[in-house]
Amino acid sequence: MNQYIKTVAITLLLSCQLMLVQAQDAEALFSEARRLYQEEFKPNKALIYLDSSLSIDSSLYQRFSFRAQMLMDIGRHDLAIADVTKCIDKCACQPHRDSHVSGYYLDRARLYRYLGNETEALYDVNESIKKNPNNWKAYIFRSETFQKEGKPKLAIADLTMAINIDDNQAGPYETRGRLLWEIGDIEGACKDFSKIISWGFEEYKDWVKQNCR
Repeated sequence: MNQYIKTVAITLLLSCQLMLVQAQDAEALFSEARRLYQEEFKPNKALIYLDSSLSIDSSLYQRFSFRAQMLMDIGRHDLAIADVTKCIDKCACQPHRDSHVSGYYLDRARLYRYLGNETEALYDVNESIKKNPNNWKAYIFRSETFQKEGKPKLAIADLTMAINIDDNQAGPYETRGRLLWEIGDIEGACKDFSKIISWGFEEYKDWVKQNCR
């Protein structure tokens, strides 16, 4: 019995040592990939190192996220979707990662939109909002979908949500003001355009002078 326990202990020790060496090798490869990408901007060469790193250790979602970014830089948005999906799956299994999952759903929604798949993009942005109702960027993204679909009131509602979460962004005010103008709410448009004019954006200054009291 003692010999058996000793054998098991040695086996476990050797296994742990092997895993440590593999983790160190994977980290070294990842570090080189990051250097090649960030310092020399050689995404194709960096991908070789990153692929090797992931073949050794695929447990860290951050490495898939990093590879997704590089794939986008070389125009492989279809492959980037697969890596972002891995990030979603890995983060969804961990507690207190809802904000991460929300961000990755939004990233995937952007990729789907780039590839012309608005149906999947809308599904993902809805999931992003479910995971983090305070993700103001997701509301802006969805408002763009509603604008394309000719649904200005839904777009305005999402822009209002984004503004309620973060009211220091000029873009949502400008877009909401334009949509309010289009549906005939001149008073609402005046308020939004006046807001961004006060921040130094003067594109609508003449319009406000002509249409607002």
